[in-house]
Amino acid sequence: MNIKSLITILIASTMTLAGCGDEHVEEELNTNAPASDWSQVSSPKADRATMDPDEVLSEGSGEHGVEEATQQDEVLHRSLSAAAWAARIRFPRGAEHFMHFLQNTGEALDMEVDRLLADNPIENIEDASTSLGSRVSEELEVLKAEANAWIQENGNGQEALEGSLSGEWSHFYATQGDWYWALGGFQFRIDAEVSYVPGSPVTIRYKVQVEDHYNWDAGKEIELPFNLKITDEIFQRLHIVGIAREFVIEGVSSLQVYEYDYEHQQ
Repeated sequence: MNIKSLITILIASTMTLAGCGDEHVEEELNTNAPASDWSQVSSPKADRATMDPDEVLSEGSGEHGVEEATQQDEVLHRSLSAAAWAARIRFPRGAEHFMHFLQNTGEALDMEVDRLLADNPIENIEDASTSLGSRVSEELEVLKAEANAWIQENGNGQEALEGSLSGEWSHFYATQGDWYWALGGFQFRIDAEVSYVPGSPVTIRYKVQVEDHYNWDAGKEIELPFNLKITDEIFQRLHIVGIAREFVIEGVSSLQVYEYDYEHQQ
């Protein structure tokens, strides 16, 4: 989890005081599509393997409030609160998430997945660059292949069909901008309803589900100008002494629509 940027630059100025020495989707997404009740839809492939986000997300700082906060901890907390407030102008969502951490409720935070999709953050891994939109498009292609196989197995395009599909959890790491500070790495997957009427396009109505654990990991750090380094242990300390608390971020997009023509399989 990352939320450093302007916040961490301001943190650096408080160290002495505090005693711390830290995709592009081919078809246009229709965010105004009507809601759909999927509760009665049968699943053409209900046994598809999925990966729980908890299996790949780090454990963060461990137990909450197992040590007593010192006066220095309280001073740092107040300084970070002021820094987060100042950072809202440039990093509104990053500051919001960090302030939620400092508020110490531990309550899950509902995020704006539609805004995330519209901003389309970039991921840079091993000199390769991609966007969240591109990754969503790739997942849609996987669902498209599964939908085609399902249609072929059930009348090969000669019968009307309805069903649901769920994609696997995939990891994405926003490496730039506000979403880097707000989320960094997170999990996403697609839950979809598939409908087909002979002679009409196949319609995939889907929602993008996002989940992230807002936590801190020992050993991570960021380097600032003048050889300043901010480590995650600084933020872990606040969780451990019980004056800030890690939490889950989760959200679901509005209904999106993807259509394509089914080609009859010989």
